[in-house]
Amino acid sequence: MKREIFYSSAINHSSLLAIQVYNNLRGSSTGEWNNLAVVLCMHNKIQYICYHMKKELTVDYNIKTAWHAIYRMYNQKALKDDFTTSIGYVLLNIDSKEGTPATKIAPLIGLESRSLTRMLKNMEEKGLIVKQPDPNDRRSVRIILTELGRQKKEISRKTVLEFNNMVREIVPEHSLDIFFEVINKISKIVDEELNPTTVTTTT
Repeated sequence: MKREIFYSSAINHSSLLAIQVYNNLRGSSTGEWNNLAVVLCMHNKIQYICYHMKKELTVDYNIKTAWHAIYRMYNQKALKDDFTTSIGYVLLNIDSKEGTPATKIAPLIGLESRSLTRMLKNMEEKGLIVKQPDPNDRRSVRIILTELGRQKKEISRKTVLEFNNMVREIVPEHSLDIFFEVINKISKIVDEELNPTTVTTTT
């Protein structure tokens, strides 16, 4: 099937030629790329090359499906002990002895402040935590684990360790090293996209 390239009039001839060569090389290397369509989004220079491909070949799809499967597995185990995966992750990020400032928890688990506030209220109602003024900053609140909270945290910790040990029994160490290297690079790409570096020029 013929591959098509859609492009803006802003592209110069050499840029388009380079993309066509790249497209042909990728298309001939594997059957998955034979119906590839290259979409060029640009403003006088190439910024992105977006490939229309099967969802199973996209990075985000595979990360999402793997995480959803892990989340469901954790949740099934957590529900047996009357809590959830989300609560378990919050518990794991609260210091068992001294507690943790509420403002530090949200960034650790990737939650928005409003979502964390609702979750902390739920956890307080369940008797897992108590809120106390932070002795180091009176404007802040420190989250302290109750005895029940520490018990649930230990259950969460063991569940995570069991799963990771199970993975390491099946997946070779060198494959995991490559996985961590790749996932860290992906995280860096996302972080740079969310927080682009401001380049200042002097005249």
